[in-house]
Amino acid sequence: MVSKAPLFQENEREVLVEEVRKKKFVLDGRSKDAGANARKNKVWIEIANLVNAVGGNNRDVKQVKKKWMDLKPLAKRKASEEKKRDAKQVVVWRR
Repeated sequence: MVSKAPLFQENEREVLVEEVRKKKFVLDGRSKDAGANARKNKVWIEIANLVNAVGGNNRDVKQVKKKWMDLKPLAKRKASEEKKRDAKQVVVWRR
């Protein structure tokens, strides 16, 4: 029987989202050459190491990538809501 990995803790999710945002330019690159793929893999390894450092779990790159794919729509929605909220505040200050 295979045991499930522990759920991602809040601090692990925060580090994951923050690190992906910082390294978005590498991870979102559309280039398919071997060098680009090697850079992406290296960045994912770095992110997995940072997630493991805060969470104390031994998650592999595949698990971290999967979690990001699950979190990505939520992170985008949250960023959009923050942007809208900030835009409303600017309008209030102009009055």
